[in-house]
Amino acid sequence: MSKLNLELNSLEITDTVARETAAHLFPGSVLLFWGNMGAGKTTFAKSLCAGLGVIPETVISPTYTMVNIYSGKWTILHVDLFRLTTPEQLDDFDREDLIAEKGITLVEWP
Repeated sequence: MSKLNLELNSLEITDTVARETAAHLFPGSVLLFWGNMGAGKTTFAKSLCAGLGVIPETVISPTYTMVNIYSGKWTILHVDLFRLTTPEQLDDFDREDLIAEKGITLVEWP
């Protein structure tokens, strides 16, 4: 497992870095996104998904749905845990609902 902290200060840089990141992912990859509200977590996810063959306009924040599923090069689960208030609330989900073992998992507000 590797950890990389990025501070991206423009939409162009965010798009470039996200698409480059997508080129290095493999099934089972899990990416965790931290940042303040409006920091660009979903924007990064949108560009990353585009790099994996997903139509960017279909990638939206899963804040209210908790999980969005996209089809591209692999299945992509886009998870948002913002609305959870305790770690125990994760017990209500099956692992398969939140982690794409044969695809890519993106988690906002881990």
